[in-house]
Amino acid sequence: MKYIIVITLLSFLSSGMYAQENKSSFAYGAKFGLSISELKGSDNLKSLRSSFSAGLVSEYMINERYALQAEFLYSRQGSTNRGNEQGSYFEKRVDLNYFNFPILGKYYIKKSLAFELGPQLGYLMSANYESKQAGNSQRYSVEEDFEKLDISLAAGISYKTDWGFLVGARYSFGLNDINNGTNLESGSLRNAVFQVYFGYLFK
Repeated sequence: MKYIIVITLLSFLSSGMYAQENKSSFAYGAKFGLSISELKGSDNLKSLRSSFSAGLVSEYMINERYALQAEFLYSRQGSTNRGNEQGSYFEKRVDLNYFNFPILGKYYIKKSLAFELGPQLGYLMSANYESKQAGNSQRYSVEEDFEKLDISLAAGISYKTDWGFLVGARYSFGLNDINNGTNLESGSLRNAVFQVYFGYLFK
């Protein structure tokens, strides 16, 4: 985990230094997003989970059309299952908490409107399973049941104002199986997350 944090910080610092040396446009800031996630391939946890992500964002403008955007985010993901069983409401949920590091290439269709695409590396910080039914509940760690690293492909669209306000929508899909022998599911599992976000970039 410490290596991911170091790499992230170096990416932010080196991008800023490079932009200053070459008189290019570099901006950094923070972002917050509302997300809907699920585990693709799940048979028992098929419902969507709503949560959030938050963290740091930086953008290096290569020219008027092309840019690179790096982010360091805390993201709450997972999946749920809700319903009624013999007249009793139940809810089962897997909470997966990640540090995500997306590096996206951006193409500005217009001055402020951009399409973004790129890889995302995620590191699993914690994983918990929670079950509620008929007034009874249980919660325990399932961190060992899931792979630590998650590799995803992210694509989306964003809009940036002249004064730095950023808003966008993005979908990321896991490329690797994160099932590490969990008893909750027998097949392969992949993260899938849709988010709507906003943020602010300081120039």
